[in-house]
This record gives sequence, structure tokens and C-alpha cells, in this order.
Amino acid sequence: MAQVFSPGGGRTAPRAESVLVGMLLVIFAGCLWSTQGLLIRLMDGADPWQILLVRGLGMVLGTVPVLVILSGGKPWSLVRQAGWRGLAAGLAIGASGIFFVVALNFTTIANAVFMVGAGPFFAAFLGRWILAEKVRRETWIAMAASLFGVFLMVFDGLESGRMIGSILMLFSTLAFAGYSIILKSAAGRDMNPATLHKGLVEAAVAAFVLLGAGLWTESGAGADVSPAMSVRDVLLGLAIGLLLALGMLLFTLGARRLSPAEMTLGSLTELVLSPIWVWLFVHEVPDRLTLAGGAIIISAIIYQAVTGARRARPPAVV
Repeated sequence: MAQVFSPGGGRTAPRAESVLVGMLLVIFAGCLWSTQGLLIRLMDGADPWQILLVRGLGMVLGTVPVLVILSGGKPWSLVRQAGWRGLAAGLAIGASGIFFVVALNFTTIANAVFMVGAGPFFAAFLGRWILAEKVRRETWIAMAASLFGVFLMVFDGLESGRMIGSILMLFSTLAFAGYSIILKSAAGRDMNPATLHKGLVEAAVAAFVLLGAGLWTESGAGADVSPAMSVRDVLLGLAIGLLLALGMLLFTLGARRLSPAEMTLGSLTELVLSPIWVWLFVHEVPDRLTLAGGAIIISAIIYQAVTGARRARPPAVV
């Protein structure tokens, strides 16, 4: 079987193995991201902008030590090496998170989740258009199956929703797809600094909103938005940021071995496991359609991973 070289020039790994490892990395990234819903459920009552602020700071705190270790004590060198692509990737994924938070004020969670499930299709189309990346027939099948699974999960809660909410969720999904495209286009570059940029972007925007709402008190606009949080909520928010940062680091590593469609498909484990964690620890029992939809998504991801591992791939950048 064809081989790919490791960065140190040592022993090499089969191409198919590299694809499977990449899929496992993005799947585990989705698993880490899925804990966010549970931790938010455990909060005393922080609003979305407060959560966005603290989780952004948590991402920064979690990413900087990793960059220090990877760079041998010179994290700024990695930021410079990532260059404009690292900044663009951070802005894209940061925008995705911000659009998602704002969209939830204008549409239902079911509508939002369903749009997220369409992410692999957007990534596939953008990858084909921008990178001339071909999408395998098996990947199209897996994406279609996963979208059907998402539809089953949110079927009871789907509503028409306001147009602005749908538009914002479209922007969120497109931004995440753009993030995956940028990662794929940055072959040979360490894109871990994108995680740092995401944390800074989210924290800065949330701080701006909270400060503006706090100053605009005469009309009452700032009454429901305050930077004040309980110690419990701050700690849980920081934990969310740390887990998101670790997930992004793993996603970045996996992205080097996969197409944009594959990486976004693998990360759909976030949608499947989110209700499971809440079920186990907060006792919010998911309905049968949610469980059935989750089983279909997991099956589609496994199908994609197995068929992808069997095919020949170009050398992976590791």
C-alpha cells in the first residue's frame, strides 16, 4: 500500500490509515463540542452573550499553552507562520459561532440544528468550486443519510421561523464550511492559531455587545443583558471554552487528511451526542425520533469512515 511521510522523515503510515485517523480526529472533536449543551444546562442562567464572552476567553486560555508547547516557547512564530489563512480561518469559525448565537434569538433550536446538518453539503459545493475537490459517491450517500437523520431528530420542532433567523443560520453554516475550506487550502501550515483567533473574536464581539447594552440603560435596552455572572457560570463557561479549543485542535489535525465535506460530516457527532449527555446527566429524555435520527447519522459517519479508509488518497500533510 502507498505510504505517506511523517514530518520527521521517520516511518510512514498507509494512505488509508491516514484517512481513517483523520476521520477519527474530527469525530472526537465533535464529541468534545457536544458537551457544550450539557454545560450550558448546568448554568444558573447566563445569557448567550455572557456565554460567548467567557467561552472565548476559555478558548484563549486553552490554546496559548498548546501553541507555546508546539512552538518551543515561541507561540507568536506559529501565529506568523499561519499568516492570513490562520486569521481568516479564525474569523470564519468565530463568525460561525456568533451568527449561531444571534440566530437562536430569531428561530427555534430545531430549525437551527437542521441547518447545521446541511453543513457538509455546503462544504462539498465550496470545496468543488474553490479547490476543485471531487466528492466521492459514498460521501454524497453518507451526507444525504445524515441530513435525513438530522431531519428526524428535529422533526417535531421544525417551524417556518422568521426569515432573519434562517438567514443568520445560513451565514453560520456557510462560515463553518468556509473554515473547512481554508484549513484544506493551507497545506503545510500549522493552523492551530485559528483557534486562538476564534476565541479572541468571540470574546471581543461579546464584550462589545455587553458593554453597549450596559451603557444604553435609559431606554431599558441593557436591562436583560449584563456582564455580571455567577462564579459557577464563569467556571462552566471557561470549561466550555477549553473543550471547544481542544476540539478545534483535533479538528485541525484531522482536516489535513480529509476533504471539506468529510471533515464537516465527521463533526456531526456533536448533534448526535448533545441530547445524549443531557439525557444522562440532566434527565431530559430524548424522543424516539431523536434517537433514530442519531443512529442514522452515526451509521452514515461510520459508512463514510470505512469506505474512505479503503480508497487510495493523495499523500496527507502531517
